[in-house]
Amino acid sequence: MDIISKIKSKRELKSLSDSFIDYILSKIKEKDSIKEARKELRRLYGSFQFINAIKKRDVYLKEIINSLNKKEFNLEAHKNLLKTHRSTKERLDIYEDLYNNINNFISIQDLACGLNPFSLIFLKNKNVNYYAYDLECQELNLVKEYFKSVEENFKEFNFEVNPINLFEGIPETKTDYCLLFKFLDLLESKKQYKLAEKIIKEIKSKYIIASFSTKTLSGKLMNHPNRKWFELMLKRLNYNFKILKYENEIFYIIHKS
Repeated sequence: MDIISKIKSKRELKSLSDSFIDYILSKIKEKDSIKEARKELRRLYGSFQFINAIKKRDVYLKEIINSLNKKEFNLEAHKNLLKTHRSTKERLDIYEDLYNNINNFISIQDLACGLNPFSLIFLKNKNVNYYAYDLECQELNLVKEYFKSVEENFKEFNFEVNPINLFEGIPETKTDYCLLFKFLDLLESKKQYKLAEKIIKEIKSKYIIASFSTKTLSGKLMNHPNRKWFELMLKRLNYNFKILKYENEIFYIIHKS
């Protein structure tokens, strides 16, 4: 068994692409590369997963597609699927309020999207161009199947779903809004502030909605959830922004124009 197969023998990592695992391995210098790679992959990906819930996703997706074929959006099935990912489950009670801050848009790109594209149901305007990007993994396949069904049944909806490694580059897509939910948390934990700035600068959307967790890795609420380093960076770049705070997540709505 080769090293990538050994890493993917862990259930929570088996849906990741070989190319991304190979990329992580190339950044690891330790002798025990399998152990260190698994540790890093769990930090980047596995910590957001509910392993026991992953099996249910195909069932919920089938329910969603059945309703779309009837020209309906099944709210309960969408919620059930969103509950199978830690971040989207925490976001369920705030999506509607959060998306009320998105106005006059016809295009969205969703970076490190996970299952977030299923929150389309909470957008008032579903006649959009939606570009979803993430690692090549099970979530991305689900999103692609979902979006195909939405497009078939709601003709004003267009989409693109592609695998991407955000550590290596940003899509050239120009959109009204870019969603960047919790990805910068991963850079913050490694103090990769220059990479975070590079990503923000390279995004070509008019607005960026970037979010961070308000909880520590142990699950405790932070005393100071605002990211001062991030706010200072935005001010230095002369980007206007406003802040939305919720119990589990803090959002920065950034105007790049």
